[in-house]
Amino acid sequence: MEHHFIDTLMGKHLMTKQHILVLDKYPDTVLKIFKKHNPEATYTINGPSNYQYDFAWINLEDQKIIENVGNLLLQQSQNISILSPSFKIQIPNYYALPVTQALSLTIQLKSPIKKIQFFSPVLQPYNFNMGSVPYSDGILHAFRVSNTKWHQSSIIFAFINSTGANLLHCQNYHQDNDNSYEDPRLFQWNNKIYVMYVHINPYQLAKYTKLLLKIDEINIDIEHSQVTTSCSYTPPFNKNLEIGPEKNWSFWESPSGKLICQYSPGHLLEWTTLESTPRELSNTPLPYNLRGGAPGMIYNDKVYCFCHSPNTMNLGLVVYTNTDNPTPIGIAKDIIKESDYEGAFFYVCGAIIDGKTWRLTGGMTDAACAIIELDADDIDSKIERLPFTS
Repeated sequence: MEHHFIDTLMGKHLMTKQHILVLDKYPDTVLKIFKKHNPEATYTINGPSNYQYDFAWINLEDQKIIENVGNLLLQQSQNISILSPSFKIQIPNYYALPVTQALSLTIQLKSPIKKIQFFSPVLQPYNFNMGSVPYSDGILHAFRVSNTKWHQSSIIFAFINSTGANLLHCQNYHQDNDNSYEDPRLFQWNNKIYVMYVHINPYQLAKYTKLLLKIDEINIDIEHSQVTTSCSYTPPFNKNLEIGPEKNWSFWESPSGKLICQYSPGHLLEWTTLESTPRELSNTPLPYNLRGGAPGMIYNDKVYCFCHSPNTMNLGLVVYTNTDNPTPIGIAKDIIKESDYEGAFFYVCGAIIDGKTWRLTGGMTDAACAIIELDADDIDSKIERLPFTS
């Protein structure tokens, strides 16, 4: 267990809690840290309590216990925070953490969503916008955590495979009084892993719309639970893009190894190196107002870029040819409608295809990390061929 995360990320949050439940095989160390941040709170350790808890630390190996406790706490309070940092459980059955009001969506699923999982290996009031990329024998995730929701955010990494998961420490992306790191996207290029993110200074918000993005090449050390940064880039553009600034860009690797970026649906850039100025590949206005989204994923020899509409937050999709000069050939809007889920929206940040199943990772209503599953054939049936393509 990484006690570092309790001190650096959870201290302020714990200070506000009054009734805390600690379920842990070895609670002494955890309790000592908790009392450091909030000595006035009432603590219940590995036992029942009559209190309505407003925080629960769960670090048990028994999946059924975690589910039972989670259901009990959910009945007590819709806003309770739950954490399982040990990951001593099988990830395919991983329970909804943290418990938020969005959890009710799991019993109100509408097509095309087949399944929703909520996921949070660390606790702050807000854990959301989770990117993902295949790595080794599992999946690497990066997600945003914050006390304030909109700024002073940190980026946390986790590696998940069939045997469990590990939190990966990276000191480069922890917010302090001067820095905030937001909305990570993970992608591969030339057999290397990159994280794209927004780096802002909360005291200079006027610069926010001018700093489009940063891209770091990262090294993953699962054995030592670490992520290190080998190179950092602020890609040069040398001109104002006519669509305006956008922080949620979609990257993928072309067949010849070039780095392609969709900075807005239908608008593409190409890099041969991140030190060089990109070449504009396409400036094709598309019929629907879409933006942002997940790095492009190759499927059926085409590139799928999941995105969303900026007004309704409905899930959308742009499809390109998988070439060195990609052409937009299809588009789908309103794949998932915000209105179908009582105003809750899924903000897509990563996409992985597994056979005929899309697993999209992202944030649910800017409050919880989520993974949703969609049927690939169902998604394909919703794609409209663009009129200017053959």
